Amino acid sequence: MKFQHYGDIDIIFDGEGTLYLKNGKEYDVSFAIAKHNEKALLFNLASESIDPFKALSLFGTKLNKLEGLDKKGRKIKATGLLSKDSTTDGDTNSITIVNGYVSECKIGELNIESGFSVHFDLTNFLFLGNETKIEQSDRGKRYSRSILKLSFDDFYCRIEKAENYSTVAQLLKRQGGVLKTSTLIVQIDNYDDYKSSFEKVRKLCQLLSVARSTFINWGSCKVFDTEGKVVYEFHGQAQSRNYHGNNLIKDLPNETVKFLKKAWIEYDQYKELLDLKRVIYGYIDTFQNSYVETRCLNIAALTESICSRWAIHEKRYLFIDKTKFESQLPKLNNSIEKALRKEFSNLNDSHKQIMLNKVTGFNRRPLDWKLKRLRKAFNCPITDEEISRFVELRDNLAHSSLFPENTDNTDAFLFMRHFLDRIILRILDYKGTYFDMEERKQTILQVKNS
Repeated sequence: MKFQHYGDIDIIFDGEGTLYLKNGKEYDVSFAIAKHNEKALLFNLASESIDPFKALSLFGTKLNKLEGLDKKGRKIKATGLLSKDSTTDGDTNSITIVNGYVSECKIGELNIESGFSVHFDLTNFLFLGNETKIEQSDRGKRYSRSILKLSFDDFYCRIEKAENYSTVAQLLKRQGGVLKTSTLIVQIDNYDDYKSSFEKVRKLCQLLSVARSTFINWGSCKVFDTEGKVVYEFHGQAQSRNYHGNNLIKDLPNETVKFLKKAWIEYDQYKELLDLKRVIYGYIDTFQNSYVETRCLNIAALTESICSRWAIHEKRYLFIDKTKFESQLPKLNNSIEKALRKEFSNLNDSHKQIMLNKVTGFNRRPLDWKLKRLRKAFNCPITDEEISRFVELRDNLAHSSLFPENTDNTDAFLFMRHFLDRIILRILDYKGTYFDMEERKQTILQVKNS
């Protein structure tokens, strides 16, 4: 068996089993699951009972799951299958080979006992540890700060650098991409511990992504028993982005821990209210795009989303009660239409109607007002002049996809980047040193006493 034209891959396992379709059909297959550059989870299957000329039309989105045993006798279950291409073995054409993507794959049986641990493979997280690890080599003992221990009220873990960390770190800094850099380890005693660890690790990855200004995530995890044997594996099609190396929080253990301690608490407080999960994903996405106008539009949209959610929370999103305003809207429309006819008698009817369609927006409070309310609520170190400049940039980009005349595109982007950075840091209640993208230097987030 072999994967077709995917380049370098890391095969997780291969085995024998059954392919199940959603229409009830079943096929005996040989199959393998592999990772492609930590970004994609792939499947490859081969079968003599599948018509090669009908393979893709037969499957498409009709695939249900793969089940079977690998060569070690472990149970395998792969779900969320999407076929991409099919071919034959090239010799006798008697075997059909199908390649595609897998949403998730489970290996082994999940029977957890006290003292077990779950290991999550992290991608794109570069760090300095706060604990020394002693390693034996031909030259004797070697000491390295390769472990980062993190402790919160409801979660404890340690992160250990991968064996090839130095090489991977240089590859990421010079070429970008998505690479495994470390392993996050959590002790578990039961199934509830195992399930809760997923949400805690996802939360931690999001906060680390803010600190490092790049998308950090995990795609695979393994459960180890008390003797260090792998008893279960879970591999998923993880979200990922290419490495982007501009640390918002300085890459020192004490700085990282200081940020995480505050952010861990504040995240839960505003998780639902501000939809922080999506906000942080959106925040990291503002680093990715070569077209500077698009990046600035993303920053503007995310900023407005945050302050609008806060205005709705304060019940200050509208000037007038919605029901009352809408009840008077026909009269308002009629009055404005009469004024337009009187003042602009030659106005095209279609243009007039477009103008009247904007009347419903009269009741929404403007962006600068909402930004000032957000600034007050979170004690953001942003001036009135900066708010006015941000709104001007946003308006020009939203209506024309262009910056105002005589505006340097790079300066505008760095200003908007820094504007959003301070909002995110204050929502997470951070006070301390951070990297000012506008001035390109480390500085202290100046916050007035609340």
